[in-house]
Amino acid sequence: MTATLPNGSRQPTNTGIRAIRPGVSLVMLLVGTLLVGFSMGRWLAPLAAWIGPVLIIRYSRDHKVGPGYPLIIAAYIVAVGIGFWAVWPPLRSIFIAVGYG
Repeated sequence: MTATLPNGSRQPTNTGIRAIRPGVSLVMLLVGTLLVGFSMGRWLAPLAAWIGPVLIIRYSRDHKVGPGYPLIIAAYIVAVGIGFWAVWPPLRSIFIAVGYG
């Protein structure tokens, strides 16, 4: 696909938005959240520490700025809650998770 510029020249465009199904995108966010949760705190899984954020970033790239970001913040709050629930007392974990998110 090419675009015609005002000076008459043609330039290839790479601005098409991929059509991704909402279910697949949400599953990527949930799996990324679980992987990030299991990569810190009591469970230290180095591979999860690399793959989890990639899935969350993929989710953020597929959605517009407004509607997708509260879910991303909630995902990080849940991830920190999973990671540190067994390490710290539950109430302290909640405060730290919200602050980190």
